[in-house]
Amino acid sequence: MSEKQQTQHNQVTGGSVGGIFNGGNNGTIVVNPGAPENPVQPYSARVVMNLPTQGALATTAAVITIVTFSTGWRSLTPLIQVVNGLREGRDLLPPAPGDSQTYWLLALFVCIVALVAVFAGLRHVRNQTFQPPRLSTLPALAGVTDKRSRKRLALVRFSGNCIICNGQLRFYDKPVEWHDEVINGRRKRIIDRREPAAECKKNPKHWYPMDITDLIT
Repeated sequence: MSEKQQTQHNQVTGGSVGGIFNGGNNGTIVVNPGAPENPVQPYSARVVMNLPTQGALATTAAVITIVTFSTGWRSLTPLIQVVNGLREGRDLLPPAPGDSQTYWLLALFVCIVALVAVFAGLRHVRNQTFQPPRLSTLPALAGVTDKRSRKRLALVRFSGNCIICNGQLRFYDKPVEWHDEVINGRRKRIIDRREPAAECKKNPKHWYPMDITDLIT
């Protein structure tokens, strides 16, 4: 059986989480949705795709940081020239951005987005946590430890059936607090807080909060 096909069994019931991916308690998660007498809700975690290791992410972050500084310097050159001109007593207006300048500004934006994404991935790998998707049809992004004891990113899918009604569970970043606002004459729901959750598809009232923290011992 390949690494991607291996399934780990977890359970939702109590108030702590441990070793969801190769952790110290054989991949068992415990999350408390309520009183201790609530039944244990089991589910499984399966790695569907391995992503870069911590070392590869760190190297990528370093390269992107250098490129970001370079593109930033090129993008801000006209503004720097205007500031220097004002210091020398010359009244200079910033030139209209040409095709080249637009290119550097776009490159800077792309670099900043990529840098934020890589650092977010590094945070999950270092802390061994997972980020559930907004849509339950998508896999979760998780920091895992593979068979060679290397920390890395991975795409993970959870699965299970509700212990109360045997309905299929879905796993996503569930909205738990929201408010309505009127924007441009239309009422719009604004999500204030989300919480990782395992929710029954038959009865949404059957749902359990999940702890994203993976305790590595």
